[in-house]
Order: sequence, then C-alpha cells, then structure tokens
Amino acid sequence: MTTSDIFQGIGAVSQLGMTIVVGLGVWVAWLQLGTWRNERVATKQSDVAEELYAVAAELSGKIAVIRSPVGFAAPNDEEDDGSYDIRRRIGELNELDEEFSTLRQLRIRQKALLGNDEIDDAISAFFEARNTLIFGLRSTLRDLRAPAGTSGKRAERNDAIVYQSFSTEDDHQDPI
Repeated sequence: MTTSDIFQGIGAVSQLGMTIVVGLGVWVAWLQLGTWRNERVATKQSDVAEELYAVAAELSGKIAVIRSPVGFAAPNDEEDDGSYDIRRRIGELNELDEEFSTLRQLRIRQKALLGNDEIDDAISAFFEARNTLIFGLRSTLRDLRAPAGTSGKRAERNDAIVYQSFSTEDDHQDPI
C-alpha cells in the first residue's frame, strides 16, 4: 500500500463524511421547515381566535346595552310620540352592521383554520339574537303606533325579546 492509496482512502472517507453531514443538514432543514409551517398555522389560528373573542365581547356588550331595560327620553328639542327609545335602539342595532360584517368574515376564517362546530354555533347565536332583536324592536314600534288595546300578548312577548331580563325564566334570555 502506497501513500497515494492511503490519501485516496482518506479522501473517500472524507467525501462519505461530507455526504452524511450534508444529508443530516438537509434532514434538519426539512424538520425546521415543518416546524415553521406548524408555527405559522398556529399563529394564524391564534389570531383568528383572538379576533373572534374581541368581536364577540364587543358585540355582546353592545347588544346588552340595546336590550337594557333602562330607556331614554327624547331630547328636549324633539317631539316624542313614545317611540323615541325604540327608534334609538333600532338605530344602535343598525350601527352594528360593520361588527356583524367582521364577524361574518371571521366565521369564514374560523371554518378554514379551526373548523370548530361549537364556535360556529356560537357565531350563529349572535346572528339569531340580532334577527330576533330586530323583529322584536320593529314589532314593538308597530305596536306603539297601533290603536290602543290592539297589541295585547304580542306586546308582552316583544318586551321579553327587547328588554333583557336577568331572570332565569326569560325565554329570550340572550344566548350570547
């Protein structure tokens, strides 16, 4: 065995070592890429959950204010036929259109990233509560403008829908 054979053997072992090191480097990079992807997805999921929570908390509070049993009298410069407070509540509910639009967009993102049916049901509860409240407010407004004595039980039902009760027997207790 000559020195040149020894150097060739050392060169071959060195190339094998380099190949193994490069292979290990590629394998570690692949693992890191997977970890990065998972982190990115988790970050997006966290962002959607955080935004959903913020919008839900804000909407819940605003709907509670609209359903508050405490009403407002008309300003001194405005003539009131008894419907001012209901019209004010309808106006405040209409001002929530942007928040509900945001909630609708977050619902789509939630389905794509989280796919949680319970969250989807909770979002549906917001839209159902809004629709029920709109119906109750508009029906109450019609009753206020109707001839006396024509609303009866419908007025009681509308009051239960419109005005938040803190009783556990409230059939229309805010599902939010």
